[in-house]
Order: sequence, then structure tokens, then C-alpha cells
Amino acid sequence: MYCLDCGTKIEDNEAFCPNCGLAVKEMTDRIARAQEMIAYADTVGPESTQKLPAVSKRTYLDKEGNPFNPKDEVDLDSLKVKTPDKSKIPVIGSDDPFITMPMHKIVSDKGEVVADVDTDAKVYLQNNPEKRKLPSVKTVVIALVCTIVVVIAGLGTYQVMTQNQGGVVETAQNEVIAEDENTPSVEEVQAQREDELFTTLEHSYTNLGSYRGSVDSSVQNFEGYFGVVNQDTRTQYSQECSELIDEVTQDRDRLTQAYNNAGVSEESALGQSYTKLLELYGYILDRLQVIQECWDVSLSYSDPREYHEEILAPLMQDLEGGSSISMGAFDSLYPSAKPTRS
Repeated sequence: MYCLDCGTKIEDNEAFCPNCGLAVKEMTDRIARAQEMIAYADTVGPESTQKLPAVSKRTYLDKEGNPFNPKDEVDLDSLKVKTPDKSKIPVIGSDDPFITMPMHKIVSDKGEVVADVDTDAKVYLQNNPEKRKLPSVKTVVIALVCTIVVVIAGLGTYQVMTQNQGGVVETAQNEVIAEDENTPSVEEVQAQREDELFTTLEHSYTNLGSYRGSVDSSVQNFEGYFGVVNQDTRTQYSQECSELIDEVTQDRDRLTQAYNNAGVSEESALGQSYTKLLELYGYILDRLQVIQECWDVSLSYSDPREYHEEILAPLMQDLEGGSSISMGAFDSLYPSAKPTRS
């Protein structure tokens, strides 16, 4: 096949264009999306495109998106003759008639034109929208009478409630006393908060293990696409990295909130577990933020192929002996950071 960006021939065993670096997977995805446009065609011509879906009829839609019968097409010439009032003649683009979208030009893999652009405008009259009717005088009077009746009934209810106020207050006081008897003690409230903190610690520990795999995927995406010419592709993977940073940050903040609510000491088992998990979140974010810095440099160039050294410069801050410093620290701490109460 040939590169979709620069036209260089790509051998079957190559994953990237040898000239511009565009990934073969990106090319195949773009070709697949382009082939889906065959759905706009009325018929399918060459044998090379028989594998694609044929559409025997074009669907005409009104401005609300509802299909209508093509046989109801308006003959504008006849309207111009028969209608003395020229202001009533439909005009293409107005709210009154409908017009079809032109059909896209379809080209097969061999470069053969399967269906050319259809520029013929087809105009249709829509049904006149129903006008909103104002309420009649009779309706207004009935509504007013009903409102007065409701107000009078409400005043009567208020008087009855006022007469029985003493009994109501006494009942309310009894309910408050009953509630006081069922109020949990300070020790019970603290125990519940510690239970909630421990549950959050366990969830965070599990999430951190998942984030560790997500970091590896983010690094692989960067290594595979930071040098391609197609800026949309680079922007997509850069946004995925940024979204992952936001997700990890929010998860860390939820853990911090649960820790603050529990009010436990740093020396307690729960406090020590929290400190270790917070450190793990830091390692994950350090690694992702370095990758994001590299993406920002890559996206500052329309053609990044000659700026690899500059793009990779932020990454060197997290490398030692060819390995990530932050991920090495994460892998070393993670097994011992499993939350415990004792």
C-alpha cells in the first residue's frame, strides 16, 4: 500500500511509513471510514466495491429529520406560473420548503468513480406548523374560580392546624426525645468513619494497580505516534494522556477527603496505609505528566520528525539506566502498600 500522507510505498511487513512515520493502523482506519461513505451512493458499480453496502434509494428528510415521499416534490416552475402572489413561492433554504443534501462523490480503491456528486436541488413543501391558540375567556374565568376555591380551602386548613397547635408541639417534643435515645455515640460515629476510610483505601489500592497498566499503554502510544505527521492522531493520544491524569488526580483527591473525614492519626495503621497510597499516586502522576510534557512539545510542530531529541527531552528527567525512576519506585512500594487495620 501507499502512505495516505506522503504517498511513499509501504511494504507488507512495515508498521509505519518509512518516510513520514504515519502508522499503518491509522491508514487502515481512515480507509475503513472512507469506505463507509458508499452508503450515500444510489448504486454500486465496479466489482471491487461489491463488498460494500449498496443503497437503492436515497432518503429525503425534512428539516426535523423526518423522511418524506420523493413523489411529493414541488414543481417550482408551475408554482411561478399558477401563483399570482410571488411571496408564496418556496425559496431554497427558507423554512417553508425542503431540500436534499447533495450526494457525496464515491471513488473505489482502484480510483474509479462509483457515483459522482449530485447537485440537483429537490424542493418540497412542509406542512404548515400549528399555531398556538390563546385560551378563551371562558377558560380563564374557570381557572380563576378554581384558584379562589383552593385559597379558601387552604385558609380553613390553617385555622384547624392553629387550634391543634398545642398537641402538635407536644408530639414533636416526644419525637425529639425518641430520636435522642437512638442517636449513635461518638465512638460509634468514629468507628463508622474508619470503616469508610478502610473501604476507600482498598478501592484506591486496586485502582492504582489498574493505573499502573494504563501508564504502560500511555507510554506505548507515545512511543508509537509522537513522531507522525498527522497532528489529529497525536492530539488524540495526547488528550487520552491528559484525561488519565485527571482521572488519577480525582481518585487521589477522593482518598484524601475520606482520610480527612476519618480524623485518624498518621501513626495509626490506617494513617500509614494512606501515606503509602498517596506516595504511589505521586509516582503515577510523575510518569504521566512527563509523557504529557513530551506530547506538548510534539504538538508544537506540524512536522515533528526532525525534533525527536527536543520532544524526548522531558522524558530524560524520569530515566535512569534506561528505566523509569517513578515506575521503579512504584513497583517496589506497591506490594507492601496493601491497606491493613493493624
